[in-house]
Amino acid sequence: MNIVSTSQILAEYGLNAPILNVLVADDNNYSILLIQPEGKIDADQNGIRNRDSNFSGTQISNFLQNAKEMEADLVIAPEYSIPWKELREVLSNPNKVPSRAKLWVLGCESLKYRELQQFREELSENAMVIFEEMVPNDGRFVDPLVYIFHTTEIMDVGQSRLVVLVQFKTHAMADRHDLERDFLQLGSNIYQFGSYGAGISLTSLICSDVFAVTDNIASRIYDRSLIIHIQLNPDPRHQSFLHVRAKLLGFQGVSTEIICLNWASDVKIWIDNRIDEWRNISGSAWYGKMREFDSDDATLSQNHRRGLYYTNLTPHHAHAMFFNFNPSVYKLTASKVTRLSVPGPVGRRRGPQLNDVYSWNNANHTWEIILSSDDGFNAIIDNCGKATEQVRRIFEVCPLACERLLALCAGNDDINLNWFRPDKLDSFLIDLRELVFRITFCQDKNHDVVDFRLQRLNLCAQLWTILHTQKLPEVLKPGKDGFMLEWTLDAPHQNLRCAGGELATVMYLGEGKDKTSIERAYRNARERIRIADSEEVGDRAKQRVVLWYRDTKGQIQCRWETPLIDRQRNESEYDITREK
Repeated sequence: MNIVSTSQILAEYGLNAPILNVLVADDNNYSILLIQPEGKIDADQNGIRNRDSNFSGTQISNFLQNAKEMEADLVIAPEYSIPWKELREVLSNPNKVPSRAKLWVLGCESLKYRELQQFREELSENAMVIFEEMVPNDGRFVDPLVYIFHTTEIMDVGQSRLVVLVQFKTHAMADRHDLERDFLQLGSNIYQFGSYGAGISLTSLICSDVFAVTDNIASRIYDRSLIIHIQLNPDPRHQSFLHVRAKLLGFQGVSTEIICLNWASDVKIWIDNRIDEWRNISGSAWYGKMREFDSDDATLSQNHRRGLYYTNLTPHHAHAMFFNFNPSVYKLTASKVTRLSVPGPVGRRRGPQLNDVYSWNNANHTWEIILSSDDGFNAIIDNCGKATEQVRRIFEVCPLACERLLALCAGNDDINLNWFRPDKLDSFLIDLRELVFRITFCQDKNHDVVDFRLQRLNLCAQLWTILHTQKLPEVLKPGKDGFMLEWTLDAPHQNLRCAGGELATVMYLGEGKDKTSIERAYRNARERIRIADSEEVGDRAKQRVVLWYRDTKGQIQCRWETPLIDRQRNESEYDITREK
């Protein structure tokens, strides 16, 4: 794998490096359009392509038409997704190609190298098609990524030229049929846009290209860089893919962003006319290390409703936002990877904002805006039992508040006052495996993840039953319809409003908890309130912390205590000068 500057390769053809909006390190945002197509694919020794050429052709044609009409600064399609027939039609019409300063990054269906040479000849009057020179091999196919953009001639800067720069896959993907291993003709060059180390650079990798990314290559492409990783991948969380993301995000600095774009989940691929159903996740995601990331509830909730779900990749202190796994087109706005010579107040990098999501309308043969994406939560919310409508009410206001409520109900034992922040809350945190434990984004079907979600919902259900069937401490003042689950930023450590308006913290830990865990959850809940509230308010609120658990005999036990006579107001739960 060779990292080649586009400035160098274009200069060989008498062309200047393009000026692209996405790479100008100013205070302007840029727009992005992504397609995550439904996967119905044919594969054999002749190549990999869409199975239904009419259906895929119509979808892609409409997608590229929208990209042009929206004047998107950056347009991306995943590996093997763009049919050459539709691409040829676009490139043959000056009114359909991207405007100046725009960049299209399109993963195209496979073809033979000789066919690409013919394509170059056919388009010679419309565009300059540039690609790595190789010896034609009709027994193999190439896996091309196509960059489309405008630039100018070195000898005549007033003369604009449309350029189609083709990058080939450099490393075969292993599969049980060995299609790429046996029949893929590999390239050598990876093209890098921008001036590395001086502004913003952009580099793209095609799926298993990442296997060839050494530490040296990673160090050459990560800094102040937008890295695009297009895929047709049955296992985007395979260790080899995770390892490269770890390399790129593990360097010092906060100016690395990665866009991983795969096909939608549940790809079906016909190999020599025998169907192979992947039952895969999509795994499309946007990773970033921006320091000023906009994590406000309103921002993350809006992204969530439309189909972009926040998590925090804690080992690398990076933000990871996963796209809904369903077939969709996503329109986003994002801040530049870095902003140079920009005043501090306007230099904030908010991260990507999902403006619109589009679903395919079979009747109208168009991508049409939908109000929200299905996050899957409504399919499991009934596990909250008789608390379902209470939880649904909170979820409909704010998905983040819903997850915080459920964390408290399950006995959150974090002493940190900021435990509820998106970069701190347990269900929002992902480790190097990138398993998504979000409660309100339910498309990750990993067994550990599913068990975690269901356990948290079941604990809420049982807590609600306890509140209505068990003898309760006097401070909760039980009564018919006397309780309401709630979570607000004004009272982040409490999750229940009593009949008289008092706020309380109620928790149910379930069974199998040892005495230390029980005591930690109880004391930490009281300590959070003591620190957060005023002396008088905190003293009263601590009395309304009640914890239940099931002992080894299966009996429900209650952990609650009245203030001790000798306890001073606002005294820590962990005062070691007195016996509890």
